[in-house]
Amino acid sequence: MKLTKERPWFFLAFFLLAGWSVDSFGQELRRYKIRSGIIEYKMSGMQTGAETIYFDRWGMREAKYTQTEIKVASMSVKQNQYSLLDGEWTYTVDLDKKTGTKMPTPLWKELTGAAKREGKDASEIGKEMLARMGGRRIGTETLLGKSCEVWEIKSMNAKSWIWQGVTLKTEVNMMGKLMTTEAVRLQDNVNVPEEKLALPKDVKIIEGANPMDVLKNLKKKTGN
Repeated sequence: MKLTKERPWFFLAFFLLAGWSVDSFGQELRRYKIRSGIIEYKMSGMQTGAETIYFDRWGMREAKYTQTEIKVASMSVKQNQYSLLDGEWTYTVDLDKKTGTKMPTPLWKELTGAAKREGKDASEIGKEMLARMGGRRIGTETLLGKSCEVWEIKSMNAKSWIWQGVTLKTEVNMMGKLMTTEAVRLQDNVNVPEEKLALPKDVKIIEGANPMDVLKNLKKKTGN
């Protein structure tokens, strides 16, 4: 396993698990059922570290600050990363190297288009797509006093705990090694500092590959 390679199938799966919805007038796309929030996470297992998420506009603008270390045998990779989802665009920045990429947000056109065509809540569209990937809801559990839906994708050895569309915990088993990301502090419907949702200054941004194209090419190579 190459630690520096991104795994688009995990990103895609948890993007779907995060949930999407539209407001009662069908005009504003929403990822979450809460307006804004600040969530702190702890990572354990093969990957250790911390992550803090800031979001507003019902999750349509969301910044993640992530500091992690992944260890496999004698190999170790540290990461100091900032990522920003801003509607149809997603940015990923290496805060140490001061470089980043800009790419289309995965499934943006598919979800918004399907919601309009079928007249369905986009969160339902997302769940249907997740089910086609083999995902299923297996129960409910309480985290930080919040009742979460527990979703599982067996083919990826992954589980997510979702509250109001927000992922509060994930577990991924890779090569017999468990990676867990779990919320340890949650503030919902709070005012989020604008500077936390802005791209860092003095960072060189280039346009990266569309994750959906990467996923399609991966399927062709593996025959899945």
